[in-house]
Amino acid sequence: MLISHPTSKFQRSINAHNCELMLAADWLEASVLSFDPHTEGLTRPEVVDYLIEQHIYEDQDHCAEFVESIFAEIRARMRCGDGRYPVSIDNYGRLQGGDAVALSFCLLLSILPYYSGYTAWVNGNYAEQGELFELLTKEAMAHSLPGWEVIRTGWSGGHGTPLTDLLDDIAEITRESVTAEATQFVGAEEKDLGLDIAAARPFGDGRPALPVIFGQCASGENWPNKLQTPNASRWKRLLTFTHTPLRAFSFPFRLNENDYPIRRSQYQGLVMDRLRLLPPEPESAWLSDALRSRIEAWTKTRAGWLRKHHSAGAPA
Repeated sequence: MLISHPTSKFQRSINAHNCELMLAADWLEASVLSFDPHTEGLTRPEVVDYLIEQHIYEDQDHCAEFVESIFAEIRARMRCGDGRYPVSIDNYGRLQGGDAVALSFCLLLSILPYYSGYTAWVNGNYAEQGELFELLTKEAMAHSLPGWEVIRTGWSGGHGTPLTDLLDDIAEITRESVTAEATQFVGAEEKDLGLDIAAARPFGDGRPALPVIFGQCASGENWPNKLQTPNASRWKRLLTFTHTPLRAFSFPFRLNENDYPIRRSQYQGLVMDRLRLLPPEPESAWLSDALRSRIEAWTKTRAGWLRKHHSAGAPA
């Protein structure tokens, strides 16, 4: 089932391609994963016909050129999946999807803001998606970093840990100590100091000076505003670090080849888009049943909204 295309960043394309490539690839992947993963898939001609019918393109060859670039981008994503990416292109050129709750969740986070009416429907209630994405990041990192201790520290969903307890939790996994003056350097209104995930690799001697990762998770459109967090240097005033922890930035999107080096330079840490974040192994190997159920419920509600408001004949 090909879902309706996003209503922004999909402009009429006469002499140039005026549709955003990454968004278009996300849209096709979401179509075969989130809506009807057990269909026979999608072919290039079917996608071309749809874009012509929707008056995004007029010229068949010009449209086919863009669709080919979408499939090329999806093939690039497949290569990142170590041969186990949930979306595939078969020998007949059909785009097909399987059972991939985590990827479906990330794809919907990527495309939904570009549908008219979605922001008004959400009405600022992004806490649940933030909490789910933090939990997803924690479970994915715990699987991808065997031997590491990974904890969630963020306040998304209003279920955060009080700062004094948070300092103790981080001190415990890093084998560091809370400094005597720590509370002097933290404002009363501060909750998690921009820290959503903390991870450390312990050794058998129980001593500090461990490999440490401090992570920020961003699931919304305003993610570039969070590129300066967490401030790892500031944490050296709160805990007895003699080195600066590595920063990590987790987000459910896919950056194009032009954006990636820019964001990498801005963040100066580990950049984890969804292709890096989500393990290539089957979700049964790393995604807990409890989180899977919560993500499925979230995804089902959003997919229902899309069907109601952006299916053929529905008001935008």
